Amino acid sequence: MSWTYDGNPSTSNRDAVRFLLGDTDSKDKQLQDAEIAWLLSQNNDSVYLAAAQGAEQLAAKYSRLVDMGVGDLNYSYSQRQKSYVDLASTLKAQAV
Repeated sequence: MSWTYDGNPSTSNRDAVRFLLGDTDSKDKQLQDAEIAWLLSQNNDSVYLAAAQGAEQLAAKYSRLVDMGVGDLNYSYSQRQKSYVDLASTLKAQAV
């Protein structure tokens, strides 16, 4: 599977979806190129609706993980899940 981001959302719908999701760090990949292509195809190439659906998918992914901590190190997946839920709502509103 591939993950690409060219850094210019105005040149491709894939990059626009990544930009809207904040999925621009190659060291913290969230969605594969093929997944974004599918989201775009399901949403008539609307980058905002595709990004909203992507945010919902990522919220579902992180909802399956539990918060945990070891010593001073903590992982708050519930906070990440909530952020994606909120982002999905914002993106849906912008798509209108």
